[in-house]
Amino acid sequence: RQHLDPRQLEEHLQRAFAPFVARRKRHEEGTASAEQTGAQEPLVIDGDDPVQSSVRTSIELGERLTTERTRTSRLEREAEASRRLSELLREIGPNFDHRAIIDATLTSAGEILEVSGVSLVVLGEAGATRLEHSWGHDEDPLLSQPAGQRLLARMIETGRPCVIDDLESALDDPAATGLPGRLRAAVAVPLEGQQQRFIVAYAPQPDGEFDREDVRFLDTLGGHLAAALQKAELHRELASHRDRLVETVDRRTVQLRRAYDELRESERTKDRFLGSLSHEMKTPLTAILSSAVFLRDYKSNAEERGEMIRSIVGCAETLERLVDDLLRVSNAEKTSEAPEVRSVALKDFAADILR
Repeated sequence: RQHLDPRQLEEHLQRAFAPFVARRKRHEEGTASAEQTGAQEPLVIDGDDPVQSSVRTSIELGERLTTERTRTSRLEREAEASRRLSELLREIGPNFDHRAIIDATLTSAGEILEVSGVSLVVLGEAGATRLEHSWGHDEDPLLSQPAGQRLLARMIETGRPCVIDDLESALDDPAATGLPGRLRAAVAVPLEGQQQRFIVAYAPQPDGEFDREDVRFLDTLGGHLAAALQKAELHRELASHRDRLVETVDRRTVQLRRAYDELRESERTKDRFLGSLSHEMKTPLTAILSSAVFLRDYKSNAEERGEMIRSIVGCAETLERLVDDLLRVSNAEKTSEAPEVRSVALKDFAADILR
């Protein structure tokens, strides 16, 4: 308020603190009554000894805390793996490097699970398995010996995640040599949608193991890897199709350019032919016209008129032959049949032209 009457301040304070004053007054009255009667409320403890109950409760809370901490750790590991894969896909996005995607995935699995080695194996024809890529070792430990190959084949044949807690006891060959790197446990997880590929991880001795959370993490990681490989394969197919398309376009372009050049040459040949033909037709036509004008306008004897008539007839025959040649050329362009080609003697060809 802009204006406060000091005389009303005490009234406002009493009204504001009235609930608290009343509560304290009831507490003081209850305490005084208990002191007068000497009565106290009994303390009742249900169940067993309070010390045992406290210890049991502490143990349960500790177990729950451990479980939640483990779950939090696994979620953090999965988030870290997903972050690494996302960064990788952003880095190699335009290239879609097949090898780089696999290498990053296996590296993430090995570092996050803290195992001794991770492999990507492929199930080939007739049940044979081969190593496609590895992390932590040069060759797959199980594929390096026949007994290990049989064990890995049995793990893969299940078609689902499979865990071996004790590798040495699982080998069916007592004479088999020890596994390299002192390995204790192994897990094989198929890639989602790609039953021919498996992620195989190895845990070291003496206490290495794979629990349900590890298997679930590898299964999730395998799903990311399968999706990335499918995108890389699709990109490779599109790139191959693009290259073939570019090659086809280049080849067709060369063919069209060659056809265009041939057409241009044909047009030039036709133009030269028509120019020569028009000149050849003008010569007999001029002779015919000159002879006809001479017969019309000038008097001449029989010998001169006969010579003019023979000139007109010869030029008319020449003109007729040129027209026939022109018609043959025109018909040859309209028909789809190939022209007849035959060998002739050069002197006959020259004589035919001179006629």
